[in-house]
Amino acid sequence: MKTIRSEERFSRKAAKAAKQEVRTGGGMLYQYSLRFIHPRPFPTLEETRVVLDELQRPQAKPENFVDLSLMQELEKEKFFDKLK
Repeated sequence: MKTIRSEERFSRKAAKAAKQEVRTGGGMLYQYSLRFIHPRPFPTLEETRVVLDELQRPQAKPENFVDLSLMQELEKEKFFDKLK
């Protein structure tokens, strides 16, 4: 019983600490991830080509799968700037 209570207490403290890190952006994983996550997630033709190659569709053209009109509209409305 005493062990279970200690584990429950530790779990609550760990969960609370994890939530605080997420809220403050202080987590190491979060900070590391920021280097790879683009602030404006526009798909690129090169990325699309890689996916098509993985799907073994070399004859497919990436231009036929990428529509940037919505992203361009969000950019025009300064949507991404409002997220900062």
